Amino acid sequence: MILSHPLTEYSTAPEIGTPTGWINRVNGEFPTLRISAEQPDFTASYRGAATTQLQISDIATSSHLIERPAKRTDDGLDLFKISFQISGNGTLRQHQHDLQLRPGTITLYDAARPYQIHFENDMRFIVAMFPKSALQLPPGVAGELSAHQLDADDATSRSFGVLLQQLADNLPLLATPAGEQLSRVALDIANSLLSERLEVSQDCTLSEIRRRTLDFIDRQLSNPELSPRLISDSLFISVRSLHNAFEDSGTTVTKWIRERRLTECRHALLEPINASEPIRDIASQFGFGDMSLFSRRFRERFGLTPSDFREEHLRHEVRIPLH
Repeated sequence: MILSHPLTEYSTAPEIGTPTGWINRVNGEFPTLRISAEQPDFTASYRGAATTQLQISDIATSSHLIERPAKRTDDGLDLFKISFQISGNGTLRQHQHDLQLRPGTITLYDAARPYQIHFENDMRFIVAMFPKSALQLPPGVAGELSAHQLDADDATSRSFGVLLQQLADNLPLLATPAGEQLSRVALDIANSLLSERLEVSQDCTLSEIRRRTLDFIDRQLSNPELSPRLISDSLFISVRSLHNAFEDSGTTVTKWIRERRLTECRHALLEPINASEPIRDIASQFGFGDMSLFSRRFRERFGLTPSDFREEHLRHEVRIPLH
């Protein structure tokens, strides 16, 4: 739970006019971060206030890199951040998601998980930080979210951005009795936006999850990082829900990924246009980075090594049936 505090303001006075001095101050407001900047004349300013449920921070800095350390497990475990970019450009990376930060973008990220934010130039952005429990999402879903952007052209998203900027421009209000009500309004809108964006509803059946998963797998076969975790993060569902969706299908998510990859590799090996294509390149095209593992899996599935399979096909110019 965030402890409420009145308006806090500071800027790059001589004693904090470096990334090190800045981070010493910022780490009093956020879960532990690291900051680095190439330019010697680093500048920054901070204004912030909080209720028991919501902290609003208005930050302006010159270009720099923010990193959430990978091994920090002592803070930020139950917090989300939503950033609203006012000016400047940057990139946020968290759990294999790369998101462009431009004026008007609204981005959700997990304060507990490792992340990087690189700001390319002078920028200003507003950060809303709040407990994950403040989102009224089904159990297991909130904990799976990381690095997702709301539609900047959506009317509700734009209204939410306007509200965040109004709160940032009137931070002393958060320390008044009306502050809790204002924070509740902001969180209600955030909850509505995320529920719509994640398509979380009672109608999201296991068969629908399975259908979406199969489509996602086919689009991501070339990605060597394709896994149940990546799928759950990308489809905004819990890992448990993902596995439950395949419980009665006769296979598992991992086995299906392997089956689709092997099948596509087999088809590629049968194509005359690929006759001179190195087998390693074909395997890599469908997500296999380990050739020995690929050869073993291929032989287990089709009875021949990839090279023998292609040679046999080219010799007889017929398709070898599946067994």
